[in-house]
Amino acid sequence: EANLLNFSGALEDYNKAIEINPNDESVYFNRGGAKFSMGDKDGACLDWSKARDLGEPLAKDMIRQNCR
Repeated sequence: EANLLNFSGALEDYNKAIEINPNDESVYFNRGGAKFSMGDKDGACLDWSKARDLGEPLAKDMIRQNCR
C-alpha cells in the first residue's frame, strides 16, 4: 500500500508537470512507468507512445516489451 501511495503522489506530480510543459518527453515516460506499476497498462502505453512521439528513445523499448 505504501508503494501505491508513492505512485499516486508521483502521478499527481507528473500531471502537474505536464500542465506546465506538455512537450517534456521524460515526464510522459516516467508517468507511464508509474501507471504501469499501478496496474494501468493501457494508460502506461499511451504515455509511452506520447513520450516516443516527443523523442524519448527509451519509450520504444517499453512499448515493445509491455504494450501488445
